[in-house]
Amino acid sequence: LKEIYGGVDVVTTSLCPKTKRKILLLEVVYRVPVQRYVISFPAGFQDPGDKDPKITALRELKEETGYTGENPRVSLRHWTDPWKS
Repeated sequence: LKEIYGGVDVVTTSLCPKTKRKILLLEVVYRVPVQRYVISFPAGFQDPGDKDPKITALRELKEETGYTGENPRVSLRHWTDPWKS
């Protein structure tokens, strides 16, 4: 799918500053096709200047949530939007 669309989903885990427990970062976004809010991972398309999906993931994380990340890694390839395939 990356070769066709260049899409990247960002799955972010972090430590909660108060409890020190691992948390998963999701976003709530209004989607016109279903006319309601949905919960999803931050995601986006790879820009022409992004040489690596990890760069795209960090950029999309910042653009969509305001958070920054470090030490990105590809741990699993999956398709969250199979309608694009």
